[in-house]
Amino acid sequence: MQRWTAPIHNQNHRKLMGFHILLGMLYFITNGICLLLVGPDASPYLPAMALTSFCLFLLHGLLAFGCGYRFEAARKASEVLGAFMMIGFPIGTLLGYFLLQRTYWLAPRP
Repeated sequence: MQRWTAPIHNQNHRKLMGFHILLGMLYFITNGICLLLVGPDASPYLPAMALTSFCLFLLHGLLAFGCGYRFEAARKASEVLGAFMMIGFPIGTLLGYFLLQRTYWLAPRP
């Protein structure tokens, strides 16, 4: 995997890593709250909700790991994920905006 070797202008890769960790935990917690609120009526949907929660948690965890090591693929995947999040108005738009702001890592060229 390609890794940035140029000097880093800012600490956005660390901010992006933290933001992915926060989003992964947020998805996990909100799905847990939904399951608790629905109670026994959720039994047909339990496997799908658990799988969705785990996949989103895993996706953000892998992206956080890649961003921590400044992998270019993690930065590009974060851009794509941020663009998809912009569709969900209004909360997804705000989260996508904050995510896209942190995907620029290198110093500006002279």
